[in-house]
Amino acid sequence: MAEGGGIRLRARALACVVITRAGGLRSKDGGVAAAAGVACESAYLQLTRSLGRTGAHAILSRALTQTQADYPALEPLQFERQADFALNGMTEVMQAHGTSAVSEGLESLLASAFVLLERLVGPDMVLQLMDRSSSLDTLEDEDAP
Repeated sequence: MAEGGGIRLRARALACVVITRAGGLRSKDGGVAAAAGVACESAYLQLTRSLGRTGAHAILSRALTQTQADYPALEPLQFERQADFALNGMTEVMQAHGTSAVSEGLESLLASAFVLLERLVGPDMVLQLMDRSSSLDTLEDEDAP
């Protein structure tokens, strides 16, 4: 049980770091909720690069399902498998439930995804994957012809 708690604590801390980075890099006026949305987008894109769309969709959809049990405000959200970023319903959820509920829920979503990933590939690989996501613009430029 202590190990499970350790995984969750590491995952929550990593989610906070990823959201903070996203806020500093890209969010404008939406505050923490917007930064959390950008962090989810960044994580999705990086996981797509590493695991493919099917793998990224599986991890994040499972994490979203787990999170929705504790954060019912997120119930309208869903990941679209075929889109570059497909967390559908963010605007509506933020308008209906406020930025505080959404930011807490998205932080929990990221933490749940990191727990799932850590169980699959280990903590070091999760850190490497998310470290790459903080420089996503650079990675995208590398793919240019």
